[in-house]
Amino acid sequence: MSLARQHHGGIVVVGSLNADNTVRVHSLPAPGETVLRHDGQGTWSPGGKGANQAVAAARQGARVAIVGAVGDDSAAHLVTNALTEAGVDPNGLVTLSDTRTGTALILVDDVGQNSIAVFSGANGKLTVDHIARTDAFASGAAVLCASLETPADVVCAATRRAKESGMLTIVNLSPCDEIDPELLRHTDVGVLNEVEAQQFVKEPLSVRSPSVWQDIGRSLRQRNLRQAIITLGGDGAVVFDEDVAEGRGVPHHLPAPPVVARDTTGCGDAFIGALAARLADGQTLRQAARHAVAVAAITATRPGTQSSPTFDEVVSFSMSDRDGSRHDGIGHGAPDAAERLVDRNPLPDVLADRLRTQLEFIVEIDRLKTVVRQSPLAALPRRENDAEHSWHLAVMVMFLAEHADQAIDVGRTMAMVTVHDLVEIYAGDTPLYDADGSRDQSIREHAAAAELCALLPDDQAQRLHELWEEFEQRRSPEARFAKAMDRLQPLLLNWMNRGGTWRTPGVTVADIRNRKSVIKDASESLWEAAQQIIDEGHRREWSRSQPD
Repeated sequence: MSLARQHHGGIVVVGSLNADNTVRVHSLPAPGETVLRHDGQGTWSPGGKGANQAVAAARQGARVAIVGAVGDDSAAHLVTNALTEAGVDPNGLVTLSDTRTGTALILVDDVGQNSIAVFSGANGKLTVDHIARTDAFASGAAVLCASLETPADVVCAATRRAKESGMLTIVNLSPCDEIDPELLRHTDVGVLNEVEAQQFVKEPLSVRSPSVWQDIGRSLRQRNLRQAIITLGGDGAVVFDEDVAEGRGVPHHLPAPPVVARDTTGCGDAFIGALAARLADGQTLRQAARHAVAVAAITATRPGTQSSPTFDEVVSFSMSDRDGSRHDGIGHGAPDAAERLVDRNPLPDVLADRLRTQLEFIVEIDRLKTVVRQSPLAALPRRENDAEHSWHLAVMVMFLAEHADQAIDVGRTMAMVTVHDLVEIYAGDTPLYDADGSRDQSIREHAAAAELCALLPDDQAQRLHELWEEFEQRRSPEARFAKAMDRLQPLLLNWMNRGGTWRTPGVTVADIRNRKSVIKDASESLWEAAQQIIDEGHRREWSRSQPD
């Protein structure tokens, strides 16, 4: 299945829900050893792979429903309250009165490593019939997440139903002692940690090298797992995508940003939840995995299994400095090499590092010319692209600055409109009257801004991000005038096309006035002119008074 074709869809998680009893110790006990710790105490908290993944996905802005089982006890309230608080739909849960909610005993040592024992409880009594009866799959969801802490036949039934509904399936193949071949046939992306990968392919991973990853990729394909991710803890993850399966590419290692780990429990679940959220939003497997690596890294700095960050926290982490280096959570370090234009024909090695980085960025933003907007050109019967739009705004600033209510720095404003749409290289254009696309526009564009800025030297990355944020928040006269140009330019193009996008079904003249009203924040005279254009267009029946 193409991973990039799902957009803005929801997520269904089929998995376990546990009450976690966490005890911190100085070191994990060896077999037969008793470890004491007199200070501190054990803590109870919500957990379970399914619940952890659902919460992580919801915190990345996804619409999430969970399917699972709990007992009729106080632990169930602990688990379900946490789901509801995170925004996860719990209506797919069933309460079983004859058993207890699952429980996990977790030992965490001083460096954040863990050892876990799980009592399945209600998780082990989830049935295929429950999967058949739940309404969660009828919600138009795009992605299924499942793990093997629930019965194997239930997971098979869930993946089968998901594929029948056209969903993409992610399966955490843990534990992976014996896996039904039918489950693998219905799995689009398998996720394993390093130990599980060795068990799955039945060969050691004694050395991490490109040749070893190539061998692992072949073993995965032999087991009918075409796409997979192997997580490596503090060393990031390795992605085996469709290009690897088709022999067009090599496994791609995504390093993790360095952090001081406090508790690694639940990091794998946070990774999968974030991965699902970004895949549901239309990102490629590598793009989604880069984001997920950052989410897992942040989770490791916090105690508890449901301590994954929000999307805004990931963005803040992406642009922050640690130990003198900027850690970009949406693809730490260099961006995905397979996705940079310059890698099609690399620049000469003799170039100075800073200049080379700058030129590579300039090559990459050539993509802006391929992002097509909804506004029709005045000169030709086609729609404009983002690069044409940005150029047009810069010219407008040059000649219309005299109409600004407050004096503006023309050069800074021209720079702002020149770069304001660069994020759409990765986030795509969101039409002004697209209500559905607007709901997660901020999330997509902040992720894209972080990815784009990572291509520049640190000082220029910071300046670009600040300029973009200034435009987005309209916190200066220059930013308000730039936004006014961004609204006025399509107005002119729509006039020249006798309505253009004003004729979009459901759009009324009141909607047009409302969306264009930001013009008045920068210029009363331009706002007056805009209203005259809107009113005359309406008089000519180029816009509606009421929605269709």
